[in-house]
Amino acid sequence: MKPHQPSIWGRLVRRLGRLAVRLYYPRIEFSGREHIPVDGPILLCANHANSLLDPVLVGTTAQRPVRFFAKAPLFKTPVVGPLMDALGMIPAFRGQDDRRQVKNNQQSLDKGIKALLQGDAVGIFPEGKSHDHLRVEMVRGGAARMALDAVRQGADQLQLVPIGLNYRWKDRFRSSVWIQIGPPLAVSPWLAERQAAGEDDPRRLARQLTDQLQTRMQQVTIHLAESDWSDWVQDLELLAPPIEVDPHSRVPFLRRRKRIAEAINYFASVDRPLVEELAGRIEQFRDRVDRSGLRMETVAPRGRSVYTVLVTLLMALAGALAFLPVAAATLFHLVPFFTVRWIAARFTPPGRTTVSLHRLLVGLPGYLIWYVLGFAALRWQLPGLAIPVTLAMPLLGIASLHYWRWWPQWTGNATSVLRAFSKRNEVRHLCDQRQELDEQLVRLAAQFREAQPEDATSERS
Repeated sequence: MKPHQPSIWGRLVRRLGRLAVRLYYPRIEFSGREHIPVDGPILLCANHANSLLDPVLVGTTAQRPVRFFAKAPLFKTPVVGPLMDALGMIPAFRGQDDRRQVKNNQQSLDKGIKALLQGDAVGIFPEGKSHDHLRVEMVRGGAARMALDAVRQGADQLQLVPIGLNYRWKDRFRSSVWIQIGPPLAVSPWLAERQAAGEDDPRRLARQLTDQLQTRMQQVTIHLAESDWSDWVQDLELLAPPIEVDPHSRVPFLRRRKRIAEAINYFASVDRPLVEELAGRIEQFRDRVDRSGLRMETVAPRGRSVYTVLVTLLMALAGALAFLPVAAATLFHLVPFFTVRWIAARFTPPGRTTVSLHRLLVGLPGYLIWYVLGFAALRWQLPGLAIPVTLAMPLLGIASLHYWRWWPQWTGNATSVLRAFSKRNEVRHLCDQRQELDEQLVRLAAQFREAQPEDATSERS
C-alpha cells in the first residue's frame, strides 16, 4: 500500500499552520532531527503541553506528512472538524470525553495501524491529554499496543521516535521552543529480543514497551521526576552557575533549564537529604530577600555586586530612553491587543494549554483588520506615509510587546538596587549567604557534569 497523500486543501492548511506557528514562536531549535526517517512507517511520540499547536510543531519537525490522533469531540466542531479531516487526522475516543465511546478506541488504533502499514508517519501524544506540568505525565498504553500490532501485521520497519517539545513560555507571543528528537526505537528487533527471552504475553510486552517509551520521552523533555520541585527550578535558574552550550544556540535558556531539571532528578535519587537541605537554604534565602524588599536577581555574591549594579542601572536607563517611541506604538496597538485577549479568554479553559492557540486564531484576523483600517486612515490623512508606516507598525508592535514584557524586570531590579543602598548591613549579610550558596552550587554542578556529561549535538532552524 502507498503512503497516504494529503489533499491540496490539506497541504495548504499544513503550510498556513506552520507559517502561523513560526510567527508565534520565531525561535525554534531542533536537536537530533536526523533521527527521523525520511520514509517508511514511523510513530512520532511527543509530550503534550500546548493543545493543537503541538501537532503543527511535530509536523514541522518531521518534514513529511504526519497523521495525528486527536480527541474525537474536536471532529464535530464546525470549523476545526473539517480541517482535521482535510489533514487526515484520526479520532481518538477518550473516557474523559465520553465513556460511552471508549469502545471505539480499537477502531482508532486500527486506523493508526493501517496508516503505519501503508508506510505513513503517525503522530500521537501518549500522555493522552495536554497539561501545564514541567514533566512527562504517565504514558498511556495505546501507542505501544498500536506499534506492536502493526509489527505483527507486517510493518517490520516501524520505528518509535520520541520527541520533546520544550517551550520557554508557551502562552507568550514571540517566545522560543526547543524541539529535541531522541534516537528511534526499532520495534521489530525489540519485540524479537523480548520473545527470544521467553516473553510472549501481549499485555506484558505492551507494558514494557510503554515503559521504554516513557523513559525515552523523559530524556528529550524538560522533565522533573517530582512536580513539587517546579518552584525550585525557577530559583535555580537565577542562582545556578552557567553551563557550556553551543554559542550559536537560539535557546540557551531552555538548554540550561533542562540541565537544571536533570540535576535535580539526579541528586534527588542519589542523595535526597542533600537536595532537601539545599532547597531549604534557597527557600530561606528567597524569603529573606523578599522581606528586605529586594530581588534575588540584584543580590549578587561579593565580587560581582558592582557589575550587577551597573548593568541593572544601564538597562533601566535604556528602557527610559526608549519609553516615548514605544508608548506611541503601544497606543496604536491597544485596541487590537485588548480585543484579542478578551475574545480569546472567552474560549480558553483554565490552565495555559490552549492560551496560545486561541490568541493565534483570534489575533491573526484581528490585527490584519486593524492594520487595514490604519492604512485606510493614513491614505485619507497622510497618503505619502500610508505604506511605510503600515509596514513598520507590526515590527513596532512586536518591539513594544517585548518592551512592556521586560519593563517590570528592569524597573523592579533598578528599584531593588536603589533600595539596597539604604540597607547596607542587610545586603552585606545577603551577599555572604548568596556567596555560600553559589559555592555549593558550583561544586554540585561539577559533580553532576562528571556523573552525567551533556550531549551538546544540535541542529538549528
